Amino acid sequence: MSEKELVIDGCSVRFRPLNSLDLEACAEVEEKQALRRLLFARCVIEARHEGREIAAHHLPEPVIAGLAARLSECDPQAEVLLDLECPSCKHRWQTALDVAGFLWDELVVQARRLLREVHALAGTYGWSEADILAMSARRRNFYLELVAHE
Repeated sequence: MSEKELVIDGCSVRFRPLNSLDLEACAEVEEKQALRRLLFARCVIEARHEGREIAAHHLPEPVIAGLAARLSECDPQAEVLLDLECPSCKHRWQTALDVAGFLWDELVVQARRLLREVHALAGTYGWSEADILAMSARRRNFYLELVAHE
């Protein structure tokens, strides 16, 4: 990935965009400030304040805020924000969509639905799970409709 540069308040920071390996390295970190420090330490290539090299964890807060904004600009799809409005009171707010969590929840729902289908068809026709799962979804649905109408 290409290096970027940020200059704020006498600080010059060379950094690279975050990647999935950075996120994996942070997976076990629960405390927000520790997570933030680790991410910045991983993406900062070099930081200088008034010409002298400094460690990423010594960057002043305005520089860290600027770096966070630039990292967001590097990957605008990394955080999906939803604008919401209450239809009753018209209160507006913004919330982050946890894409991975949403997809996982959908997979769980689909897996449970499929297990219920296997249960219904195996109980009605005595077929094995492997035989039922080998059917196309269309054919499985046809048999499920027959079971529902019995």
